[in-house]
Amino acid sequence: MTGGSNPQIDGTESSIERPDASDVLALLRDQRRIIDAQQERIDRLALSLEALTTRGVSTAAGATMTAPIEAPALDDAGQDTRTSRRRLLKLAGAGVVGAVATTAMRAQPAAAADGNPLNIGNTNSTSVSTNFYTVLDYSPSSSPALGLVVRENTVHRTGGAVTGQASNTHGMTTGVVGHLTGNNIGIGVTGQTDGPGSGVYGQSLAGFGVFGASSTGYDLYGGGNGRTGRAAHITAGPPTAGSYGTGDEIRDNSGNVFVCVIGGSPGTWRKVAGPSTAGALHVISGSRVLNNVTMANGQTQLVDCSSRAPVGATAVQVTILAFGTTADGYQTCYAEGTPNPGTINCFWSAGAQMATAAVVPVSAARRFSMTLTTAGGSVGAAVDIGGYYL
Repeated sequence: MTGGSNPQIDGTESSIERPDASDVLALLRDQRRIIDAQQERIDRLALSLEALTTRGVSTAAGATMTAPIEAPALDDAGQDTRTSRRRLLKLAGAGVVGAVATTAMRAQPAAAADGNPLNIGNTNSTSVSTNFYTVLDYSPSSSPALGLVVRENTVHRTGGAVTGQASNTHGMTTGVVGHLTGNNIGIGVTGQTDGPGSGVYGQSLAGFGVFGASSTGYDLYGGGNGRTGRAAHITAGPPTAGSYGTGDEIRDNSGNVFVCVIGGSPGTWRKVAGPSTAGALHVISGSRVLNNVTMANGQTQLVDCSSRAPVGATAVQVTILAFGTTADGYQTCYAEGTPNPGTINCFWSAGAQMATAAVVPVSAARRFSMTLTTAGGSVGAAVDIGGYYL
């Protein structure tokens, strides 16, 4: 062995570089700062846990009393004895604890994984490939029974308490599913709003915004005030382009409602309602609304049908009678307050008696005007009503 050298066992010189003392000290100081920061966090969490566990103490009588938080014991230097003991332990194993602490911090997951609790505010992922990922199974003993309540408190913002999102490549997936079992009446999914918002909102780019299906009940039911509405689908209908299915219903900007009776591009449509439609015919028992009046040429008689036609009626089905005729002539009927169209609703020859059915538009007051045109003399007139359109 030669002085001043440090040979290996096999007689070769060592090529391992010895670490500098200052580097080792710097590394230890960094590790101690990390440990100190972690320990301070643990101390704060421990105090918070002690406060939570000691503030509410149940007594034998069932009452709850508030217990004070015990102050930590201090040593001669005025430090928490628990902290002093921890510092001694840290100094004794700084290198080992520092390495473990560093590894633990790097391995700490950002969200819950399979089998872990759900973390609020974090993304919770699962790798389980079964049908059910997370199941809340409970058996309530009283009503209302709410298994999971999520409140979304926003002021002047757009948000959602529960959002369901499904990503798929093939097949059909659902973001939110509600399943009610048993024979009792209940609701699989319910949504409620205390303001002018939407209790349940559905949106789709190409499919169904909201889809309902029932075996024996209602696919869709309005159980509140029974009012339903729809936005305009086109500017003016019926559609002249696009693909539609039999039974599709739309409305245009003018309030006209159309139903597709034969699907296709654009299909065959029927107008079922609108501002200019008369509505449906309501047949009623016949009654006289104008009784045996005598009219001269050019005279206009107002016929009041309000006793048999309700508010909102657009037209009436009537029978116009002409008798005691002395010359050829005819009656023209039109809605009250509108110009005489010059058309003929009931025509007769001199000496004849005539009864003619007609559909006549009425005013909002359910009245129409009847004007006589004759070559001379006078005519007896009467009007019977048999139905109205609404």
